[in-house]
Amino acid sequence: MLCLSDLVLTSESEQKCRQRTPVLVTDRIGYLSNYVTEQTGCGSIDSPWHILASPGQRINVTLLDFGWSGSQAKEASIGAAGSVCQVLAIIKDRVMGTSETVCTKAERLSHVHYSVSHDLEIRMVLKSRRDEQGRYVLLRYEGLN
Repeated sequence: MLCLSDLVLTSESEQKCRQRTPVLVTDRIGYLSNYVTEQTGCGSIDSPWHILASPGQRINVTLLDFGWSGSQAKEASIGAAGSVCQVLAIIKDRVMGTSETVCTKAERLSHVHYSVSHDLEIRMVLKSRRDEQGRYVLLRYEGLN
């Protein structure tokens, strides 16, 4: 079983986060956690994840939402229709210059992005106030041919 607290960073990565620079990730498949962002600052607005696949590859991103429950499905689908969006992350295609907002979905597991290029930047958006309940998610990325 995958546990959010088991996701670790190298000391080199943590140092880059403290310097507020992007953290380069070159693994073909991996997971990004807003829990790790909350604890370390890595993957934040100031120190985004920089996912770099091989040229010619595209990157698929899937959301695993641990805050989802069946009773929230209706609420999330209303938000998807345009009224309210609880923003979880922002994905930027560094080659194309386009951005996409990742919102809560009506499902625990959902596809959220398929890149045009091989070069993405992902920023996790953390809760805005201390009294809000945290919603923990993973973004699974995979470089595809």
